[in-house]
Amino acid sequence: MFRKLRLGDVLRKAGLIDEKTLADALDAQKQKGGKLGEYLVSAGLVREDDMLKAIAEQVGVPFVRLKHYAVDPAVARILSEDICRKNHIAAIAFGDRAGQVLTVAMDDPFDLELIDNLSKMTGLSVTPVVSVRDDIRSLLNSVFAVEKSAQPVEPELYLVSRNGDTVPLVTEGVESMADLLLEKLITQAIRENAQSLIMEPRRSYLQIKFRIDGFLYDRTHVPVQQYLALLAMLRDLSTREQLILETPFDESFVVRLAFGEERMELRVGLIETVLGTKAVLHLLRRDMYIRDVSELGFELEAFEIFEKLMTAPEGLLLVCGSSHSGKTTTVYSVANYLYRAHNSFVMSIEAPMGLLVDHFNQLHPTRNPDFENADSIVLRALRQDPDVLLIDRLSTLDSVPQALFAAAVGKFVLCTYFAETAFDALLHLLDNPKLDRYTFATQTLGIVAQRLVRRICSKCATVYHPNLEELQKVDMLDYRDYDFYCGAGCEECFGTGYRGQTGIFQVLRFNRELTEMILRRSAIKDLLEAVEQTGMMNLRSRGKKKILAGLTTIDEVLRETYGEERLYGGPRTAAG
Repeated sequence: MFRKLRLGDVLRKAGLIDEKTLADALDAQKQKGGKLGEYLVSAGLVREDDMLKAIAEQVGVPFVRLKHYAVDPAVARILSEDICRKNHIAAIAFGDRAGQVLTVAMDDPFDLELIDNLSKMTGLSVTPVVSVRDDIRSLLNSVFAVEKSAQPVEPELYLVSRNGDTVPLVTEGVESMADLLLEKLITQAIRENAQSLIMEPRRSYLQIKFRIDGFLYDRTHVPVQQYLALLAMLRDLSTREQLILETPFDESFVVRLAFGEERMELRVGLIETVLGTKAVLHLLRRDMYIRDVSELGFELEAFEIFEKLMTAPEGLLLVCGSSHSGKTTTVYSVANYLYRAHNSFVMSIEAPMGLLVDHFNQLHPTRNPDFENADSIVLRALRQDPDVLLIDRLSTLDSVPQALFAAAVGKFVLCTYFAETAFDALLHLLDNPKLDRYTFATQTLGIVAQRLVRRICSKCATVYHPNLEELQKVDMLDYRDYDFYCGAGCEECFGTGYRGQTGIFQVLRFNRELTEMILRRSAIKDLLEAVEQTGMMNLRSRGKKKILAGLTTIDEVLRETYGEERLYGGPRTAAG
């Protein structure tokens, strides 16, 4: 598998210790006994996780933090408790290559004799991964304490019925390993603030992933037998009519969950692939969709413009961006603000549905036989006399004129739209053959473009100085002497260096000059110059403000503004 290496050489090569420190540590080890690594950690000469990462990289095996993994208790019990505690190891996954591989977490992958003995003992091929000893100990405690405890364990996760009653997701006395594993997976996803839990079938196992702040992270994999049991449990859950929400969604089924004081929706989507059924469990929290508008991430000057737009008595306000850019959160937050502050009657047209909000009157057009086309949807909604009409995903040629019609008859209309930038959305809409330019120019209040960037974790934020190449990429060479920030990775952010997301926003407010140019059918170049003269900053320039404020990183801004750079070649305004 890999050749025997000396720990001291590995740590010295990784730059964690120098030759003098190593020589002193070896002398101390000879006097006190024990392992070199244990002495280095106990003496505070190296951090355990740094040491193990270096070992893992050198020997070519993964380094994992077990607290981020959902381990099937049945797999963990393949090895006896005595063997595990004596050798500081834990079985964490089983299945691959026809189900003959046992993945074992250990803090000393140099112990080839132990790996060989485990293989002979189990009759399986043993694949080591490196993990922190405390993580291994915590896993063993959680797995084997269940067998020893005489006291019933209080359930953490509950299902909420239609009438508000709660029942445990896993019923005491009838739980199976699949039940316990599903509860552990969902609980861990909630604790890590994941937006979704993804189960992807492989040939002989199920790969488990979490989507956190827009990024996918591998968490664990389970053998095919447990995979089939998990699917059976999900399908059984879908038949419990008293728990399934009647609201028409685009997923297979939806239930409400209770985790402590928090309530959320669990939307389960199942789809058949060549290798089996794939499941995606979306965890929808209220604070993912509805926030205080002042906390969305606008800078002060941009928010002052946005506030004037969102409090207008009538007109169309368009919010655009790519997929997963936070558009729905923005329009939901504005609609919620108008309901709370002005007692506005809010009606929404959504396909697919966002979060189920009690005080929104939500319509799902594709599931309603009364709605034959965009005309009928909007006209039927207008007959209800809403103050605010929210149209999520303004995508068809017919829906744009209807949204403008609603604004023209005196309604405040909030719409989301797929476009890279505010100017990009403007060009898309003007290219619509069914668009009446006069109505569009006179009824549109403004266009907001947005992206989501990950926030630097406040617990492990550290100062660093990017090199000239990094600064050149984001056009920030003038700031070479500034302190920039990044996340070092900690328990709070699960080692990623990021925790949560914030928005970067571009606000285009329609003025008289822009309106007249739209009516005159001015050239694209002239329109772009008029837009820039409104003082609108591009997304990358907004992102640079977030970087200088220590909220995010250069890499985040570059990634999320790639489309703007590709279309328009970067900053064009003096304000940027």
